[in-house]
Amino acid sequence: MERNSTDKGKNIMKEENERERSIPDDVSEMILEKLPLKSVARFCSVKKRWAEMITSQHFAQRFLSQSVLKPRILFTSFISQEIRDGPSYQWFGSILQVKKPEVLRQDLLDHPRLLWDSRISIAQTVLGLVCCHNEKGRSMICNLSGGGMLMNLPNVDISKREEADFLLGFDQHNKQFKVLCVIWGPSRMEARVLSLLDGNNSWRKVDCKTPHIPVYRRLYLDGKVYYGAVRPENRKFFFVMCFDLQKEELSVIQVPAEADCDTLVNINNKLGIVRNYFPPDPTQRPRGIWIYESKIWSELPYKISLVGLVSEKVHYDCIGTIGTDLLVFAPYHVIGDYLHVVYYDASAGRHTITRINGVLPTFNYCFEAFLDYVENPTHSSIEGIKKICSPTRHPCDEIIRPGAEDDVVGNP
Repeated sequence: MERNSTDKGKNIMKEENERERSIPDDVSEMILEKLPLKSVARFCSVKKRWAEMITSQHFAQRFLSQSVLKPRILFTSFISQEIRDGPSYQWFGSILQVKKPEVLRQDLLDHPRLLWDSRISIAQTVLGLVCCHNEKGRSMICNLSGGGMLMNLPNVDISKREEADFLLGFDQHNKQFKVLCVIWGPSRMEARVLSLLDGNNSWRKVDCKTPHIPVYRRLYLDGKVYYGAVRPENRKFFFVMCFDLQKEELSVIQVPAEADCDTLVNINNKLGIVRNYFPPDPTQRPRGIWIYESKIWSELPYKISLVGLVSEKVHYDCIGTIGTDLLVFAPYHVIGDYLHVVYYDASAGRHTITRINGVLPTFNYCFEAFLDYVENPTHSSIEGIKKICSPTRHPCDEIIRPGAEDDVVGNP
């Protein structure tokens, strides 16, 4: 009787294995690439064959090609140990980026937290990778969907009177991620570039003829990195710096004086500028948006005002557009209110507020938001992918710890 049961069990397993082999790999990949990465990661623990397929670079590229069609809005906030028990960390969460904001509520997806001893800056997100740095010249690249930290960047030596900014982009011609580092101080103006994951991992000098100081919000568009800048001797004079990732050259884009803008945004895949902050204050005049096309600036035929539309307690950042005229606003500082985004159809003058459901780190913190975040399993190990779906922890429990100095990839 016992032998019959054993034989029956073996036959069932044999039939299951035969059914599994009957499904071609390309069909399995086609099914898996349409799922969220967290769901895909669960299959790593089911079959060794599936784990090898899911963690292959071939599948990662297929998954990424689908992921860019379903971008997300990434939120981040620095949580200081000064006003909470425990270490300081950078919190991350995201929601689906919708083209037609008909849904009034969305669930928040938690991402691994970044544990760091000081406030960090997030340049932007490019194809799922996030570049983070602090005021001491330390920087790192994170892949939030791939299990955490990807690599520490070579340290940049700066004095107490100097500052450094780091900007991430993707060289489409050479198929490489690159980081631009801009260093400035009373007697120093320098730019460097680093190619990621090419085996070299060392900074190269970039010719920088225009003294400048980078300012808020950076932008990656079509093989170029843009950032706002001011002159050291006149910080009211705003212009745009452009770094060509293929040529590795810096150039200056002058901004019309009448534009009165200081923040870069993606306007329908074109460089745009707008005045930072949109307080819903009746005393604030409507603000215009300018776009740069064929080396010419032009103002869009509408003005933006949030007066009477949203909470008067909140200041908003315009973080870009989805499609042609759908502007997206995110709260910069939430005061005892829920986290949300505002979709504003400028051509029709209509707006939609989408409330975000989920556990936030706490209220009364400053938030930054970025459009076009995607899940990218590229360069992730099987252990990294498994971490994002571990049944033994809540997603918020994962902490990314930057490596020690001797773990830094490359040399300064």
